[in-house]
This record gives sequence, C-alpha cells and structure tokens, in this order.
Amino acid sequence: MAIDPRYYQVTRTIESSELPHIASGEFVRDHGHAISHACQPEEAQKGAVILVGSQAYLNKLALSDGVVLITKAALAPSCPEGATVYCAENPRACFAAILSHLYENAPHAEIAATAKVSQSAKIGSNVSIGDYAVIEDGAEIGDDCVIWAHVLIGKNTLIGAQSHIHAHSVISFAHIGKSAVIHAHAVIGKS
Repeated sequence: MAIDPRYYQVTRTIESSELPHIASGEFVRDHGHAISHACQPEEAQKGAVILVGSQAYLNKLALSDGVVLITKAALAPSCPEGATVYCAENPRACFAAILSHLYENAPHAEIAATAKVSQSAKIGSNVSIGDYAVIEDGAEIGDDCVIWAHVLIGKNTLIGAQSHIHAHSVISFAHIGKSAVIHAHAVIGKS
C-alpha cells in the first residue's frame, strides 16, 4: 500500500500521544514515536505507521525501532519490543483514521476565479471554493471548508466548519453541521 505523492501529501507529523484522539484503540506499548509516513512492513523506516493484520506481516517487518504498529490485541504479544504498538478492535478503520490526519488531498485555500460568491455571503478563513461553484446571498461557510467545483450553496444556507462539499452538490434551505462530508451529486434541502 504505497501512498502516491502525486495525489496525497503529508500535512503534518503525528505524535503517538495524539492517537487516542484520532482513532479508537489503546497502547500496548508507547515509546513516543512520531508518525511521518505510512508504508508496508518490508519498507519500514523510522517514523512509519504500519497496519499489521497477521503474523505474516510481522515476519516481513524490515525495521521495528521507531515505527508505530496498528494491530489487533491477539497479535500484540508478537510485536517487536522497539515498536510502539497501538491495538484497535478494527485495525483497518483505525489505520484509515490515522491516514486521514497524516495525508491530505484537498486543495489549498483559495477561491477559484470562475466561482460566483455573493457579496452578502460570509466565508470563513482557510476556505477553498472550486471552479464554477455558486454561493448565494446570506450563505455562511465555516472555517477550513472545501467546496468543490460546480457546487451550489443556496440562500442563507449554513455550512459548518471543516466540512467538505463534493462536486455537483446542491444544498439549500439547510444548516449543515461541523465536519460534514457531502458526497458528489448530493441534493439537500428544497429547491
């Protein structure tokens, strides 16, 4: 599972102490290793987070010092001493949550030249609005939102902070909460 840098970039390093706030699980062993990237066991380098689903994955581990292993409780006793070991009931979901904090594929905060944003709309800080998006009168877009291309946000509609509204969605007569993800072509509210 290689992370393609053409599409995803590391946004920040994650300290091991942050893991319980990011993904459900618990430490079996915490050496305080920071996470700077994800990789396969055979590519392990210091700073890696690695999903370990079986003993076979543990056997492929190229390096254990300085890595964070995400696994299930049954495999924890077999994990090498030098690794930080974080156990979860669902290791794949835990690993995915960590990756979503480590990598990003969202555009940088900017309003596209082709977007139409009403003068009376309130746009928060660090907001990205894609090509041909329309934000109507009185709409409010919270901080750190991503509004993708061809989205319509209707009059007086509220989009909570850190939300992602994907391409070709239409939202009107609605208040969308914080950290919402609205998938492409969704229609919410009445037209």
